[in-house]
Amino acid sequence: VVGVEKAGCRVWYLEVGAHRDDGTIPQVFFSGALHGNERVGPTALVELVAWLCGHHAPRIPPGTPRGSPGEDEAGRWARRLLETRTLVVLPAANAVGYHVARRVEGNVDPNRDFAFDT
Repeated sequence: VVGVEKAGCRVWYLEVGAHRDDGTIPQVFFSGALHGNERVGPTALVELVAWLCGHHAPRIPPGTPRGSPGEDEAGRWARRLLETRTLVVLPAANAVGYHVARRVEGNVDPNRDFAFDT
């Protein structure tokens, strides 16, 4: 978990999953609360990470071979995702707007502030 200071608010992000310094692991980016008045996004992303980490451990009844129908399907999916990807999660992209419950950050709508020529 890493945080940076922006206009008095900490902007936190976290990385979970497989990590390699050689760039061979795909990264998946999740962003919540692009607009500060979007309240459910940050909670949904934190819950997603908690769910993935909670299902990462095998939930297999004793004596059940891996990959068999008795293995927990959600756990198999979560393990595959976390073992083959790096998830970068930014719960509140507009932390300042979230803090004051305003759509904009400063006087700029974040939806209108993306580079369009890249």
